[in-house]
Amino acid sequence: MKSLQAKILLVCAVLFILLLLLKACITQQPQAPEPLPTFTLPKGATTIPVSIAESDAIKRPWLGFGIEWDIENNDKQPLPLTQKQWQTLFTRVDKLHPNWIRSMFDIKWFCPDGKVGEYNFDSSEMRAWYPILDYAHSHHITVVIGSWNHGPWAPGSSDYAEALGDLAQYLIKEQGYDDIRYINGLNEPDTKLSSFGDWEKLAQTISTALNQRGLYDKLTLIGPDTSQTNGWITNSGLPWNAQTMLGAYEWHNYINTCCEIRQGQVEQNFKPQIDRLINVDPANKPVLIGEMGWGYQKDAKDNQYQVQNYQYGVEIVDYAVQLARAGVSGGSAWDLDDAMHNKVWGMWNILKDSPPRPWFYSWSLLCKYFPSNATIYRPTNPSNVRVLAAHLSGANAQDNTHWSVLLVNRNDRATNIALSLPSKEQPTAFTMYTYSEKQLEASRDLSLQPIAITRQQKDHRLLTQVPANSIVLLSS
Repeated sequence: MKSLQAKILLVCAVLFILLLLLKACITQQPQAPEPLPTFTLPKGATTIPVSIAESDAIKRPWLGFGIEWDIENNDKQPLPLTQKQWQTLFTRVDKLHPNWIRSMFDIKWFCPDGKVGEYNFDSSEMRAWYPILDYAHSHHITVVIGSWNHGPWAPGSSDYAEALGDLAQYLIKEQGYDDIRYINGLNEPDTKLSSFGDWEKLAQTISTALNQRGLYDKLTLIGPDTSQTNGWITNSGLPWNAQTMLGAYEWHNYINTCCEIRQGQVEQNFKPQIDRLINVDPANKPVLIGEMGWGYQKDAKDNQYQVQNYQYGVEIVDYAVQLARAGVSGGSAWDLDDAMHNKVWGMWNILKDSPPRPWFYSWSLLCKYFPSNATIYRPTNPSNVRVLAAHLSGANAQDNTHWSVLLVNRNDRATNIALSLPSKEQPTAFTMYTYSEKQLEASRDLSLQPIAITRQQKDHRLLTQVPANSIVLLSS
């Protein structure tokens, strides 16, 4: 009898444990996300019309926006990252969705003695670089490479050009890094060379070296990669240069004033530059900003602590939108990680295990929803609001209704927008994302969360509200 009671108690205990386990499993099941609410404005709310017309299309090549991603080396020696740190980087860049990556090297990494043909492609620096190139290759991300300096040689020497050509051949033909599509001859040559003529000679020798290695159709020489917008830019577009060497124009530009971006002066200043290049070189080549950032209030040691603040995320995206509206084909933000150059400019510091900074989230929206090869539209801006739109062709050209619209509100109050698309393009619903201080607090999984669905009204308009000093992204 006692034995039977013991068995019954044991069975009951087992059943009880199984019930607890079942309850735990049910509790841990992922909950289906709540459906997004439909966005509405209060009855009688005033709206500002924004109309996107076919005539607003910018007929320029579009590569989109990306990021500077160099090896973590504190500008002294490569810093070995743990597998966990690499995985953190890869996971975050997955969410960033860069359309292209600018990644620079130093000649001494593979040619420390300055002797052409005597290379070490297995140095610690090269081994630190390969994971970046591997990531880009596996994700089909375009890469721009270039040299920080001209090493032990004179910048126009054939030895320097030969070494660059040998590196490019090794990376692309032997290692298969065919996502490396662009190379600049020398970082910021206007700070290293005595004249534009010296840069011309350098570019010519590099172009010859690349062509001799059969890289003409695989790797495009770009430049001049100057430190700022200056007279070299228009000179580099002179017919002789454009027809024989450069496949794209590229330089650096940092906005170092408080209000140039806010006041919309970037678009005003850049559009004449782009127009001049198009006039001297009608081949409609891409124009890229290889390094871009907001340098206002950076310190004497070139640390930009503004990147830690919400406002930097507004400024850098407003800056990018104005570049795109001016006809620029894309830009690479400086930069991904403080640890790359031991300067506070990045989206985080991987060595300190710091979380992504606010501008990571706003830049991610711009990269993801304005991908390369989209058609970019420049509608008329409302007062103190910047607007940029992108049309994305569907698979096999069967579905042409994919649109992204980004609005940057520089007003000190919320702005209600009534958006109209070209008459032949009528998506019925758009998902809304907002970069605001409130929404930033609600971000999770390294992403801003959608806040609502805005649906087409009877008059075919789409309604949205952009909070003060914030960004709204609409995507169909």
